[in-house]
Amino acid sequence: MAQFEVEYPAMRFIYMTGHTDRTGEDGNLNQRNNQVRDYCIANDKVLFDFADIESYDPDGNYYLDLDCEDDCDYWIGAVKHNWADEWCEANPGSDLCVSCSCAHSKPLNCNMKARAFWWMMARLAGWDGCEAIEGDANGDCEVDLNDLSLIASYWLINDCVGCGGADLTRDDDVDMDDLEEMIANWMEGKNF
Repeated sequence: MAQFEVEYPAMRFIYMTGHTDRTGEDGNLNQRNNQVRDYCIANDKVLFDFADIESYDPDGNYYLDLDCEDDCDYWIGAVKHNWADEWCEANPGSDLCVSCSCAHSKPLNCNMKARAFWWMMARLAGWDGCEAIEGDANGDCEVDLNDLSLIASYWLINDCVGCGGADLTRDDDVDMDDLEEMIANWMEGKNF
């Protein structure tokens, strides 16, 4: 990989761990995956951590210590379980469980990987990771005094071209409706 990076300096390479294989935390695969993780951290590389995604369900329950595999099987003693099936049964209707074409795994696992890949690509493309919040006039992922300040700076301007996010109601002016939108979300404590 280092040679490729030298030969193609304008290209950003993405490193990846191997998938889980039932050898668990002490297995050779996890040891190699940890080497890849350490290398990426030490050398500021981008890592798509396939094995990490396969080791956790959406609630954060950990399965690598139960010798999980890439098909989401894990073992308690000699009894085989499947964390993806169990999670989907406990969360009927979740969009994470929607069937998709998924080789050698479960739709939940593939949907989680797809979302992680999308997130990684969006961040590499420059997205700051901030999800839109109603009432966030300045786009900093918080509804706070900075939003109030922005709304105040455009207060009572009609035909609000160039008012940025201060026109929260998108009605071409900054007025009490926008202030109420901001306060409603501030009072609910969204990201504050």
